[in-house]
Amino acid sequence: MWINIWFEEDGKKENFSRPVLILKKFSKDTFLWIPTTSIIKKWKFYYNIGEIKWIQNFLILSQIRLYSSKRLLSHIWWISMEEWKNIKKKINKLIE
Repeated sequence: MWINIWFEEDGKKENFSRPVLILKKFSKDTFLWIPTTSIIKKWKFYYNIGEIKWIQNFLILSQIRLYSSKRLLSHIWWISMEEWKNIKKKINKLIE
């Protein structure tokens, strides 16, 4: 991902990349995703998904968005089906 504006989360690396959770693939070119952060916050818009490459990570649920698959750089990890169900419940609570 490139530099974001306003309240969007930038990545820390040279190319501003950051891990994301892909929620839904709509086509070969687009998908819905949630960015992650390593900043610990106990707030209803953050969901702790545990460690990714030895770093504690949280989903930023308030920043769900649609993006192009051309922005993807690499695959990092899979989550369990139980974790996936918990994330979907949390998202549903936020948008009800």
